[in-house]
Amino acid sequence: IAVALIAGAVSYGLARRIGRPLRELREGIEHFEREGLSYRIPISRFEEVGSIASLMNELAERLDERIREEVRRRNEQEAVLSSMVEGLLAVDADEKVIRINRAAADILGVQGDVAGKSIQASVRNPELQEFVHRALSSAEPVEGDVALRGASEDRFLQVHGAELRGADARRIGAVIVLND
Repeated sequence: IAVALIAGAVSYGLARRIGRPLRELREGIEHFEREGLSYRIPISRFEEVGSIASLMNELAERLDERIREEVRRRNEQEAVLSSMVEGLLAVDADEKVIRINRAAADILGVQGDVAGKSIQASVRNPELQEFVHRALSSAEPVEGDVALRGASEDRFLQVHGAELRGADARRIGAVIVLND
């Protein structure tokens, strides 16, 4: 009985010593989830657990850097698109709006966020809808004129369309540039 109690106590002590670094790993992952990737998991003195913690910290650092770079790139892209005088409209292969800059929204009289909505629901102009369809079905850049009928005056737009390709060079839609 005494040997069993001693063995049990030793086993319990070892389990707690081994379990603590594993709990720290779990808590570190929870910190990543709650507080972001800037948290660093303490490195355990147990070689296997310490190497896992080290790898997780490196992974978190690389992911954090990639996310920061993507945010920086997106902010730069947003600044360029919003400062353009020309209207820019990007649509996917299903004629749904991917992106519209402020100039295009003003020119077309679009209100609110139309990303993900069809061009037909977003812009009630059959000429522009037809031009978007033509740009999507053409492998070459297309040009044309579109008239916008307004209550007080008509506006005439010069439009240019070209295919839009993703990072893998696969065609994902078309980009339309509007000049008033």
